[in-house]
Amino acid sequence: MTDAVRPRVGPRRFGFLLATLLFLLVSLPLGEQFQTATLLQILAFWTVLLAGVLTVESERWILRVAIVLAVPAVLSDVEFFYPGNAPLEAASNAFNAAFLAFVCAVLLRHILRRDEVTTDVILGGVCIYLMLGILFSQIYRVIEILSPGSFQVHGTPLSAPPDAGIPEGIHLIYYSFVTLTTLGYGEIVPMSSTARILAVIEAMAGSLYIAILIASLVGINIASRSRSSS
Repeated sequence: MTDAVRPRVGPRRFGFLLATLLFLLVSLPLGEQFQTATLLQILAFWTVLLAGVLTVESERWILRVAIVLAVPAVLSDVEFFYPGNAPLEAASNAFNAAFLAFVCAVLLRHILRRDEVTTDVILGGVCIYLMLGILFSQIYRVIEILSPGSFQVHGTPLSAPPDAGIPEGIHLIYYSFVTLTTLGYGEIVPMSSTARILAVIEAMAGSLYIAILIASLVGINIASRSRSSS
């Protein structure tokens, strides 16, 4: 196996990243039941950041960029202790989105450069899909903070929903995954042109990612079988 395709990231690290992503998603509903659960969600996201850094540490420049993006993402989460600070909250979500986008790009690069389909390749593909959903939710949050009313829940602006006990972040993560998977239940609606265009981009990204990933994995598997039989 050449250096270009040598597996630098083991299945244990992809497994750890996947576990942290699932833990983050599971911790979100707790915010409805317990006020202190928001801190748990922040800690869960910090764990995702740590797992992301550990997963992409294959090359020095990649590790350095990941750390540069992760540090401000962690520091900006102090907005939890200063609620109502819109600029700080927008910066926090923007840094989170930048880090997740970088990790997704690195993992996709890793998958497409492999010469065989292994457990870590499959786990990596699942991780990318979950991170895409969280990534777009962070961008939606930035849009809603900068332009309140960009999303509506049951005809009411997201900033003042009828079920005010549910944090905006949970609404937007739910909306993001519904859009990514093209389910489109319809109770949350993008109202601004920016939000609508981004929703279209996410829906296209979700469909294209699945198609491209499956095609790539099939191609890698066929090539691997051909080399084995020759």
